[in-house]
Amino acid sequence: SFKVVNMATKREFVAVRKHVVGAMVEALRSKTSHEWNCCGDVFSSLKEMHKHLSKMHSHCITKMAEGIGRSGEEFRGLVRAQLQAETCEQCECALRVTVQRKRFKFQASVNDAATNTIPTIKVPALDSQELPILRDAQPIDNAQMGVVLLAYCYTPISDPKDFCLWQSETCKKLNLTGKIRVGSEGINLTLWGSKENTTKYIFAILSHPNMAHAMKPDDFKRSMGPSTSFETLQVSLVDEIISLGIPPSILPAELGAKHLTPAEFHEMAQSKHEDVALLDCRNFYEWRVGRFESAITPDIRKFSYFPAYCEANKDILKDKKVLMYCTGGIRCERGSAYLRQLGICKDVLQLKGGIHKYLEEFPDGLFRGKLFVFDKRQTVATNEDVLASCFHCGQHYDKYSKCSSPECHIYVLSCPSCMDAGKSYCCLDCHTKTAQAADKKHNATQRCACVQARGTPQQPFKCHNESPQ
Repeated sequence: SFKVVNMATKREFVAVRKHVVGAMVEALRSKTSHEWNCCGDVFSSLKEMHKHLSKMHSHCITKMAEGIGRSGEEFRGLVRAQLQAETCEQCECALRVTVQRKRFKFQASVNDAATNTIPTIKVPALDSQELPILRDAQPIDNAQMGVVLLAYCYTPISDPKDFCLWQSETCKKLNLTGKIRVGSEGINLTLWGSKENTTKYIFAILSHPNMAHAMKPDDFKRSMGPSTSFETLQVSLVDEIISLGIPPSILPAELGAKHLTPAEFHEMAQSKHEDVALLDCRNFYEWRVGRFESAITPDIRKFSYFPAYCEANKDILKDKKVLMYCTGGIRCERGSAYLRQLGICKDVLQLKGGIHKYLEEFPDGLFRGKLFVFDKRQTVATNEDVLASCFHCGQHYDKYSKCSSPECHIYVLSCPSCMDAGKSYCCLDCHTKTAQAADKKHNATQRCACVQARGTPQQPFKCHNESPQ
C-alpha cells in the first residue's frame, strides 16, 4: 500500500487522487438528469456518489495514484500514463480511466485499441474457420489476400464521437483499411484485413458496450479480397449511416419490414405467385451487372432517390407482397420502413443479410450475374453469367470503367474493342464534353443527359400511416 513519506509527497498524492475522483464523477454523471450511474445503481446526490466511490473503488483510485512522486509536466505526464494503464479490479463493470483531448474522461468499457488484445468476453461460434466466406469465382491479382468484412447495426450510440475514436484506434492497431460510418442510429462498415485481424475486430466490437447486446457473429459478412480492396481507413461521423435523405428521428429503422432468411427468401422468390414482387433497392449500375430474376429494378443513381421512386410507382407496388433486397441488407432496413408507411402494399419483407448472405447459401441460385461491391474489386461473382452489355456495340460485357469526361463520374460499360476505338463515354453529351475539354474550349459543369434522366429530386417525406401494419 502507499506510504506517505513527507508532506510534499502527500499533497501530490491527494491532488492526484482528487483528480481521479473528479474524472470519475464527471463521466458517470447522466447527460439528461442530475444523477450518477455506477455498478448498476443510480445516485441522486453528489455526496452519495462520493461515498460509493470511496467504498467500492478506493483500491482502484489508490492504485492509480500511488507511486507518483514528481512535479511539473513530468508529474502530470506520469499521472496520465497511470490513468491510462490501470483498470479497476474491484468493480464488476471493469472500469477504465482514459485521457482524451487533454482532459480526463471515464469510460465504462475496455479500450482494447490501447493493448491490441482480444477481450476476455466469450463469444460463441467466432472461430474464423466456422464463419462463412464468400468465394469469388473471378481471377484475383497477386496482391496479398485477406478478408473483406461487411456489417451494419441499427442501435442507439450514446456518444458517436467517442465510438468513432474507438473504431479508428482499434482498426489502426489491427492494420485494417476500409470505410466506417458512425451515427447516433448505429454503424455501417466495410473493412479489409487479414483473416486473423478481422476475427479480432469482430471479437472487439461484439464486446463493446454499444454493440454487446445488438450484434452477433452472424451479422458479419465475409468475402475474400486482395490488399488493394481499400487504400486507406476512413472513419466518419454522419447523420445517417446510409443516406436515405430522411432524418432517422422521423423514419427510424425500427419501422422496417420483417426479415426473411436466405432460405425463406429463396422459397418465396421462386414461387412466382402473381402477388409477389421482388424489389431491388440498389442503384442502376449495381443491378445492371447482377440481379434476381424478374426483379423490379429502379433506374436510380442514389439511394436517396428511392423514396421518390416509390411515390412515382405506387401502381406497380400496390397490393403486392414485396420482397426487398440489397447488397448487405442495410438499405432495406429504412427503405422498407418508407415503403410500409405508404400503406400501398399487401406486405413488405426484406432479405436478411442481403445478396451477400443469400450467395453464401445459394451461390448458383436465383441471383444471376455479379454482385457489385463498393471497393476496388468492384464485383464478386459466384456464377459465370454476364447480364450486362457494352454501351456502344451491345456485346456481353460487365466490367466497369469511369466515363472519360472530366466532369462525369458515371460507371461505363465499354468493351476492350470500343475502348480502343475511343468510346469511353457514357453518352453523346459526355463525348462532346470530352472533345471540347481536349481542345480547352469547355468549362461547363452541367450534368450530362444520362445523369439528368436519373436526377429526379427527392419528394418531400410525408408520413401516410403513423403505425404501419
